[in-house]
Amino acid sequence: MKIAILGGTFNPIHNGHLLIAELVKDEYNLDVVYFIPANIPPHKDFKPIISDNHRIKLIELAIESNPHFKISDIEIKRGGISYTIDTINYFYSNFDIENRIFLIIGGDLIKDIYTWKEYDKLLSIVDIVVVNRGNNDVENNLKEFPFIKTISSIKFSVSSTLVRDRISKDLSIKYLVPDRVEEYIKTNKLYK
Repeated sequence: MKIAILGGTFNPIHNGHLLIAELVKDEYNLDVVYFIPANIPPHKDFKPIISDNHRIKLIELAIESNPHFKISDIEIKRGGISYTIDTINYFYSNFDIENRIFLIIGGDLIKDIYTWKEYDKLLSIVDIVVVNRGNNDVENNLKEFPFIKTISSIKFSVSSTLVRDRISKDLSIKYLVPDRVEEYIKTNKLYK
């Protein structure tokens, strides 16, 4: 099985996450892209605004129509700090992986990759993929890391912060998140 891992806080998941996963799936002919909500990300000041159960449900709703997308709550179940190497080791131990796992990361994380737990081992067992949306800072960072795979993307500027901000101001989030995600957020009064 050829798989990719896309981790993050997904607070909430949005259409940009889905677009990135789909582009990588197509580019590398992958069977599955796993969305992995982080418990405590090591390089981010993350204070959950909603419960882990809500974050998981939002991901499930967002990916339900795509048979190539799955969710794993391994990092939430494991608890503590969510180290990528631990998650990758879990997948190699529990799944029949063809070749190497593709690890999808944001371009902003590249400059810090050498600070990740067991980064040298990680770099030896995964193929890192960055979806480049034309950000010059990302392009400059990528020059230092020739081992990283990149694909170009449509310029699509959406973030979880933008979605939360719009919700807090009672503005529409239509077209920023899937319809089922928008409906769930409204019904459960999340991010208010």
